[in-house]
Amino acid sequence: MILLFDLDGTLIDSKKLISHALNHTLERFGYRRLTEEEIINTINTPLREIFAIRAKREEIPKMREFYRRYYLEKCLPKTNIIPGIPELLKELKENKIKTAVITTRNEKMAEHILKHFNLIEYVDTVVGHLDGRKIKPDPEPLFIAVDRLKGKTSSSIMIGDSPVDIEAGLQAECYATIGVLWGFASKEMLKKADFIVDNVADLKKTLIKLIKKEVY
Repeated sequence: MILLFDLDGTLIDSKKLISHALNHTLERFGYRRLTEEEIINTINTPLREIFAIRAKREEIPKMREFYRRYYLEKCLPKTNIIPGIPELLKELKENKIKTAVITTRNEKMAEHILKHFNLIEYVDTVVGHLDGRKIKPDPEPLFIAVDRLKGKTSSSIMIGDSPVDIEAGLQAECYATIGVLWGFASKEMLKKADFIVDNVADLKKTLIKLIKKEVY
């Protein structure tokens, strides 16, 4: 069994700070802020496409670099980890359950964030966004993760807080998909998930049931 976790909104509480960093970057380059609705609609969208909503194409590379630097220096220290997540990942590691983090963030940036929260040691692989690589809801990053871990999506569970996480899991034909309600999306938005959980304790219970069922 391989557990595939989204990062933002699933492992860390970063919604407000991502919004702040995006709008700070836009204003710094002389562009109008994104509305809350626009930000919600850009969940799991690459920075290049988000900034293209407002910015000139030639300025986007500098904006991406500025955003990443600003987020790591100013926003990451203020970002909180979801309570219970470190303990869950540690327990999974101790029980030899393989885990992957699949995110639309730049791969090196995602690894840096996981190191910041001392979670990298509990994660077997990180699949982030690289130029030329498809992103969720395309199943490609899920296939990359399970291939690295010598597994199959049919024996994997996708866990995330947005519809694109669930859709990616469905397209990859994962064993199950789990939507979490402490992130970006509402219950209605996650209705395609096999399971929806309100807190990490419920997530743990659901995972235990699914792992036992898959094994036995």
